[in-house]
Amino acid sequence: MCKDGDDRQLTLSDWKYECDQYQYTSDCQKSTFIVEVKKSAIEANSRVDKLVETEERFLKYESRREAEIHTEQLTERGEVRIALQKTAPQDNTEADVYMISQPERHIQDPVNPSADAWKFGVGANQYGAIGEALITSPGSSPPALTYYIEQDLECSEEEKIRVRLKSDIARSECYDEGGRSQTKIWIPDCIAQAERRYENETIGGEYWCEIKTGNASFERSQIDLMKQKATEPGITVIKARVELDDLPKQYSVRFHKIDPDCHK
Repeated sequence: MCKDGDDRQLTLSDWKYECDQYQYTSDCQKSTFIVEVKKSAIEANSRVDKLVETEERFLKYESRREAEIHTEQLTERGEVRIALQKTAPQDNTEADVYMISQPERHIQDPVNPSADAWKFGVGANQYGAIGEALITSPGSSPPALTYYIEQDLECSEEEKIRVRLKSDIARSECYDEGGRSQTKIWIPDCIAQAERRYENETIGGEYWCEIKTGNASFERSQIDLMKQKATEPGITVIKARVELDDLPKQYSVRFHKIDPDCHK
């Protein structure tokens, strides 16, 4: 059943462009592909703003292709490009994808070359490097990673530890059942080792960490190798997901330990 008010959902199976306006037919029974319109798209594109009157809305389509065509139409008639972005597995949403703004990035050239200060867009690799820097700096006892390791080792409040990052990053290779090396290779973003702060005595094993920023996804080959590495004695493999929405004042991070029992 369709919901009333701000949570109302529209089926766009019969939408068409006519007289400079989009016409919609609502039918909750036909829709299968759900798009959640994000605030960035509403604020950047006036066509999207006219389509939805609240900050976030759910639009229903019969197929992904239909949603893509409609998104292209909105881009052509609006000021800023918009795009569909897949949702993250941990997101609490019924949507299949998000509708977001995707302005011209100007990564290689400035937005306005004649300006006194050149403004550049942030590339995906640069964005990821920011998240990685927050987790791995400073090189001794980076805050978020140190706090996670303290919780994992169940350190008492009185027990102070220091976390060192290894400079000689190793790599993990994939082996078949016969012990033969495969072509898959995973190099972690950092390897951390805890020690008692005043005794230089190591505690626990090594922590191999893979860091992703925002909606960047973990590759399937990475996950396979991380699971394999987690079976080795003295090795804890963790995934870190960094969110930068609240910079420069704050950042958020979620850690997930790879369970070696899940390795097959």
